[in-house]
Amino acid sequence: MPFAIRNAEKYACIALENAGTVNGLADPIDLGDGLWALFAAPFPLDETWRKWLGFLRSQDFERSNLFLVAVAPSRYPEVLDGENEALSQKVLALFYGLLLQDVPFFESGLSLSGANVEGRIDIRRVSKLEPFYRPLGVRWARIDEVWLRNARAAATGIQSIHAVNGQFERLRHGLHAWLRAWMEYYGDEKLHQGVRAVEAVVKTEQGRGQRLFVHRGQLFAGNNSNAQALLEELYNLRNAVEHMNPMQPLLAKYAPDVDAIASLRAYQAFELASEVYRRILMDPSLQQTFASDTSTDAFWQQLWADQVKAWGPAVDIAAKTTPRFNRGLL
Repeated sequence: MPFAIRNAEKYACIALENAGTVNGLADPIDLGDGLWALFAAPFPLDETWRKWLGFLRSQDFERSNLFLVAVAPSRYPEVLDGENEALSQKVLALFYGLLLQDVPFFESGLSLSGANVEGRIDIRRVSKLEPFYRPLGVRWARIDEVWLRNARAAATGIQSIHAVNGQFERLRHGLHAWLRAWMEYYGDEKLHQGVRAVEAVVKTEQGRGQRLFVHRGQLFAGNNSNAQALLEELYNLRNAVEHMNPMQPLLAKYAPDVDAIASLRAYQAFELASEVYRRILMDPSLQQTFASDTSTDAFWQQLWADQVKAWGPAVDIAAKTTPRFNRGLL
């Protein structure tokens, strides 16, 4: 289906430079509700806009090969206002949904917003995306159409939990911790934020943090001794970072591979958090389950069999992450 920013439409766009996509993706993908994924620029840059953007940002835009775009009609396309902001938040949710699915590769990103005013596409606002760092040692995966459509489903959930004040506060805080994990370069801080993101759903209590994290976390990671040991280790490592202590002494039993195991654990904490929020944000019933402290407490008071029925199959985090981890990339 062809794509165009039509007259009197506003747009928001995230342009990703050198994104790792599968071969053959070329045609625009209509993701519904005004959201699109494009593999060529949504509009050309004329000389005026090259000068306005500056050389470096123009180069970033023109070297990009994945564009996430939101469009909507407007009565006042010439005005930069809340409509542009709403579109920017919508396309940002799609970008976060993309990051939730797996670990992609891209070099940098631009965020743009503007409108088609009487047949001329204007750029009214542009900024660089904050840097997002892949976990060290991880082989990135290639983005395909299924990934993009799943990102769209997750974006709907992200928008839903931000739509109403007073609801989903715990989920929002947890999702923001997961985003901070993406933005952290160092593995210890990435692990710290990943575990915190999971804690928001597990709903730990003072004095029972480790016990509840390990017990309830098995719903996500598997009800077995290996998953239990991994969850316990992740929580202890999180505590070390929380209190500004090094992780390495807790991993001394893995010598001489302590640093590699520390990076692997950071990736596993990050993937556990991604799995939890991917599952919730793509399932409206789970969003309601964790909509408030009251509903979250009610869920964790259910029988284990009922929790499993509501959540679905666990994911073996170690089995999923170990093949993707390459010490040669550290």
